[in-house]
Amino acid sequence: MKTENSMKHGQVLPALSSQAVRLCFLALALLVSGFFGGVAAQAQVNSQEQAIFNYMKNAAGQGRSGMVLDPVLCKVARAKATDMARRGYFAHVDPSGHGANWLVRQAGYSLPAGYDESPSANNIESLSAGRDTASWTWNDWMTSPPHKQHLMGQAGFYAAQTHVGVGFVNIPGSEWQWYWVVITAPPSGPMLAVTAPASNSTVNEDSVTATGTTGGEPAAASIRVRAEKDGVAGAWVTANGTTSWTATIGNLTAGPNTLRVQSLAADGDVLRETTRTFRYVVLAPVTVNVSGNGTVSTGFAGTTQREVGRSYTITATPKTGSLFAGWSGAASGLDRTVTFVPQQGGTELTATFIANPFVVGKGGYTDAFTTSTGLPGYLSLSLASNGTFSGRLKLNGVSQPFKGRFDALGHAQVTFETKTGDSFALSLNYTPGTDKGSITGSLNGPGWSTDLSLDANSKTTTEPNPNAGRYTLIVPGTENTDSHAPVGDGAATLVVSKTGTATISGVLADGQTFSASVRVTENGHLNLFAAPYAGKGMLTGTLEFHEQNVSDVAGPLYWARPANAKAPAFAAGFNTQTVAVGSRYTAPTAGQAVVPVSAGENNTSLALGDGGLQETVVQPATLAPSNALIITTPSVTGLTAKLSSTTGIFTGKFVHPVTRKSTSFRGAILQKQGAGFGFFVAGADTGYATFAPAETQAQLQSPQE
Repeated sequence: MKTENSMKHGQVLPALSSQAVRLCFLALALLVSGFFGGVAAQAQVNSQEQAIFNYMKNAAGQGRSGMVLDPVLCKVARAKATDMARRGYFAHVDPSGHGANWLVRQAGYSLPAGYDESPSANNIESLSAGRDTASWTWNDWMTSPPHKQHLMGQAGFYAAQTHVGVGFVNIPGSEWQWYWVVITAPPSGPMLAVTAPASNSTVNEDSVTATGTTGGEPAAASIRVRAEKDGVAGAWVTANGTTSWTATIGNLTAGPNTLRVQSLAADGDVLRETTRTFRYVVLAPVTVNVSGNGTVSTGFAGTTQREVGRSYTITATPKTGSLFAGWSGAASGLDRTVTFVPQQGGTELTATFIANPFVVGKGGYTDAFTTSTGLPGYLSLSLASNGTFSGRLKLNGVSQPFKGRFDALGHAQVTFETKTGDSFALSLNYTPGTDKGSITGSLNGPGWSTDLSLDANSKTTTEPNPNAGRYTLIVPGTENTDSHAPVGDGAATLVVSKTGTATISGVLADGQTFSASVRVTENGHLNLFAAPYAGKGMLTGTLEFHEQNVSDVAGPLYWARPANAKAPAFAAGFNTQTVAVGSRYTAPTAGQAVVPVSAGENNTSLALGDGGLQETVVQPATLAPSNALIITTPSVTGLTAKLSSTTGIFTGKFVHPVTRKSTSFRGAILQKQGAGFGFFVAGADTGYATFAPAETQAQLQSPQE
């Protein structure tokens, strides 16, 4: 039943009026265990509570054949009255959401099957507040039909509730000051409660004395108790007494223990069972050693007394410049936080710290590699000073991030899976150096493997990078016109900043632009990776900076163009290996030629070949002191050319004598070779373009490293 009435002087006022005496029959709500302990053998009531019980028992028309004050229900009722006053509410459901059915069950009182078991349920309670006498309160209840039906047992459901609990408190300063609670219930089944030891308490001896009470029907004939730990049960001990009982359990095991208590009928059947958890505390020395520059959790360093059998968690923290190298002894491993269990006789463990080897190696690392199946790839990694790293693998159209951490010994294992479902296993080893670190290892992919040797990127210093400057670079295609790769040489510029950042930008021999920005490594390498063709292609490899007679920068590159049925040339795509060659480029001063030439007219020559031309075009040209290219008599229609003395790139165009279309060419001047090399694209064909002093043009070919 759930109703709410608000009354004052017998008049019905709006519900929940602040001036009303509020009468409810909803759901009890208070935390039982916080208000009473063990079950008393006899109800203890005050005069007001006794008066309410007498009104109920002696009222004409009372439907209950017999009534008794129940000690458990009285405790619950008074606790509810107190809780309403102290927490400032008036309702059957308290702020915690608990009701009367839940409360009496928590007290060990058994309700019959069919009584609502939800936390807020109420089948057994009436409330009143604001009346200072039992008679006034009783009269108000009798004018409220739902309360009268409950208290007078005017239905069979309530008539069976012959056990009664009454609670009354007077707390000045509370909202209603006087609070009344009546709880009724059928006779409880057998009850069993433990009063000692307290829940989750500790004992320091290997025995414990348990006490408790029983009640309800049928009455217990005997009580037995035993201790249990980690699934192992001790022997049953028969307690002394039943209504109030006591038993001593010995031979406890250190750590958390559970007392299991059973009340038995005369024939030995178990009436009720309950448990109580407590801890038997045995102390033993725990010694935590610290080796190196670091600390452990507060209170653990040195030798302390700890509880045997209990789990403890401890954390090692390195100080600045140090790194945690692992636990040894009772706890082991590289995790800074570990859990251990002290043993009788003592426990020892050691936290070891070492000088941080990753400080000198902090920074970027790269490697351009080729797998065991010939597939090129690129791996970049950024190492933090604490040994963590993040990186990216670029391979066959895949760009996959990864991250990991080196342990104190410099080992790391990383596994990851790409969106395509391919799995990769990366094994890395870090070795510190005097001013940098080195990383080696291996990478295993689907059906292949490769060794890795990552180069450390150059560090930014106050001194300019030794490779700083401007370069021109060519990326040759092939000299074989039957090959699937282009004829001619792609042209690019390369600029290395004073801090060691290399920026490369150019056009490949099939007309595709590309660019990349990477760091020059400490050992003078440039691990290049570019993804032309809208990210579906690849240009990767390692260039080396050196001062040689042939070139200043050079290295093998892998060049892959994807298939594209709509492309006018190389629709099937191609994969080729080439060697890029470059030299430093110094912009000429006024009156100085980009390459040494003789004075006079036609002192240089421009050559165009292949690309669908029926014969090689050799065009005399004059390189003026201003580095302007002057062509007075074009060998083919519309042939013009110009040279950028700032970048070292030459460009031009002509009308192709076969296709009759305007065709552009492009190339780069290699000052160290004293000539320029380039390409042009004519429909489905490609050709070469070279520029050189007139006397050397005939012997000119793409330089090789």
